[in-house]
Amino acid sequence: MNTYFETTQAARLRTARKNQKLKAGVQKPKRHAGKLGNYLFDRDVFQKFIEALPSCSKVSWRNLGIRFQVKNKSGLRPSNAGQVLMEAAKSLGIDVSKFKTENRISGRDYAQRIRRARHKLMYEKVSIPPASQPTRKLHTEIRRRLNNQEIYVGELIAPKTYRRNHITSSGVVEETEVTVHGRKIPLEHIRRQMNVDQGLLFRWRKDDYENLDEETILKRFSKLKITVPSEPMSALDELMKVEHTRNLKVWHDHSDILNHSYSKATDVDQLSYTSTRLEDINSLHQPTYFKGTSIYHVLRVFSGDGPARQFEAGHQRGGHYSCLCGISVKEHQNLECALRFNPRTLSERMKILKSGVLWKEYSERNINPLCNLKKEALTDELEARGVDTYGKSAAEMKEKLVEILHGIQRPPALLSSDIHSLSLSRYEIPPCEPLHDLSNIVQNLITELPTR
Repeated sequence: MNTYFETTQAARLRTARKNQKLKAGVQKPKRHAGKLGNYLFDRDVFQKFIEALPSCSKVSWRNLGIRFQVKNKSGLRPSNAGQVLMEAAKSLGIDVSKFKTENRISGRDYAQRIRRARHKLMYEKVSIPPASQPTRKLHTEIRRRLNNQEIYVGELIAPKTYRRNHITSSGVVEETEVTVHGRKIPLEHIRRQMNVDQGLLFRWRKDDYENLDEETILKRFSKLKITVPSEPMSALDELMKVEHTRNLKVWHDHSDILNHSYSKATDVDQLSYTSTRLEDINSLHQPTYFKGTSIYHVLRVFSGDGPARQFEAGHQRGGHYSCLCGISVKEHQNLECALRFNPRTLSERMKILKSGVLWKEYSERNINPLCNLKKEALTDELEARGVDTYGKSAAEMKEKLVEILHGIQRPPALLSSDIHSLSLSRYEIPPCEPLHDLSNIVQNLITELPTR
């Protein structure tokens, strides 16, 4: 209370100064009723009634407002009808203080309630926020900055053509083609900008390695847990490369795609961006430079929500093997199974996929060649994997193939070529994502720890 409201003593002083100004005529009293001419009631009857009242009468101005049917210009009774009649009585020269004498102190002054006012923040300096710019003016300013290259919004990628109906001014329906593009900021541009933004954080410059002795080099390799090359110069170059390598993490949330009207958020639509992603990845083997020092980058981790990770790994969505770990939903509560089962790497997933024959039919038009197979196709696929299909029904063969694949449906999004030639030997897609999958577990731990 003391923080947000003035003290009682300050409120009394402020009220006393206000009363002095009112008596001296310096400050005009507040009028709660406005102009009396805006209200309708029988003024003659009210004047006779109020003049006939003796002193010390108990007057309820609210009840009088109802009794004399005070109305505004709209024909409705105002909520302050009693205050209107009090102002009308004062205008007639009636001393309204002679009523309700029990509310006075010593029969003289009315008991005035002392109200503590709230503190006004920034009372002396009033800050008025500027009005927002009109949308048309904002668009014009953005176009000007784009033309002057003050703003960089990336490159247009993955063009798609759509057909739409257009009604001309003459009322004729015409079919037109519209081409829309995605947009990306090239990875090369991001890497160079990172050097500018984070260059001051580099601990070791190129010149610092020239004065390193053999013992210091061995200690650094031991700290990094890396095998030391046999030749001294090769060891120094390897140390310099390792300590100037950034591990990049790719983050993608499926909701980002759903927010765009022209993106269907399907696997086919997202695979149309694979080629432009590979263009960026092919440039990773070339270092960037900052003040003469080579900076290397490695695409290390892909992170995102469930649908995004399933798409990136070439995994199915839903079903009995919806989790990237490869464990069936029937065994999700089996802790022993989770402990003994090792999630597959991308190379292992590719090996399982290529153990059959139908993966060769993978194309942009058939991105899931192992789905909705007929009995003959199931037989060919299982026999190529060394499974005996004699006397088995189509349902049994389908169940067996699902068990072998553990949810794998197609190659990972970026592994249409060799994994090593793309510099993706360390690329990893974790089976879980802490932000989405572990938040409640962490919350439970925080809740339980104080009770232990």
